Amino acid sequence: MKKHRFKLKRTLLIGMLVALTVFLITCDLEQEVLTSENEQEESINNSNICDEILELNYVIETSTRYISKNKKLSDMDIAMMTPKNDKEEINVKLHENGQISMNIKRLTPEVAIKIPHKIRSDNSNELYETVIENNIASFYSESGELLNTVSMELPDYSETVNRLIEITDNCHTQEDITQVVAQLQSNQINNLDKYITDAKNNGIQVVEEDERFIVLRMPLGMIDPGSTNEAVILIDKKLKRLGGTRVYNVEGDLLSTTLFGYGHPKKPFLTAIKQQVKETLPSGAEVTVESLSKIDNINFRLNL
Repeated sequence: MKKHRFKLKRTLLIGMLVALTVFLITCDLEQEVLTSENEQEESINNSNICDEILELNYVIETSTRYISKNKKLSDMDIAMMTPKNDKEEINVKLHENGQISMNIKRLTPEVAIKIPHKIRSDNSNELYETVIENNIASFYSESGELLNTVSMELPDYSETVNRLIEITDNCHTQEDITQVVAQLQSNQINNLDKYITDAKNNGIQVVEEDERFIVLRMPLGMIDPGSTNEAVILIDKKLKRLGGTRVYNVEGDLLSTTLFGYGHPKKPFLTAIKQQVKETLPSGAEVTVESLSKIDNINFRLNL
């Protein structure tokens, strides 16, 4: 189950920056959900829910490698450090009541990493698809077997629904809609002053600020009561978007770094994520796991 939880958390981070976003939204900070667009709109099929007002489809491809300066790694360590490519298709529906549902399905990467020593294993219990509805994440194998379920709380996006209805009820261009959708996908902060005020009121410390950036420090126990780690959050005041995060343990050791990349200002979608995470191998050796993710084939359809 730990593997399934990691897969879900990584996907949600890439798709919606959920770990921090959920907390900040529940503190009434003005954040959004994810959506976006390509050069052309494409219809998204296989919809079984009739009340969605927006549907988004996109693909995430992630390459992962292990970095270590230790020259005395065991055979087990080296086996665990096998690089890999992952590819997932993400479908998100925004409903009239402000709730979202998601479907995350594993795809075959276009460029697979060849591993000579890899033995084909029984993949009947491998995670293939994740369905998130009504604050429940359900994990399925490729054969459709339910592997497990996890309760999770997602924010309410009624304000986003109202904004989409308002913009489509009035004179608008395709660029207007694209900007709104891009704001959702990239978690743009529309009211930065209110965002900072709410952050301070909820125990989040402003540690540094200049004309371009603001740095926040936040105990992760506010999200996960069992965590003693802290997150340092970099916000780009010009873009009004999350620039990156770092997580430290209680001793001050850096555990992970995540950086976010965005597209052209006319289509400022979240397009890339770089993450480095410290992990410990079976022998006790410490390595850095580096993941590079590209978000592509972004399409959306409005149903208003």
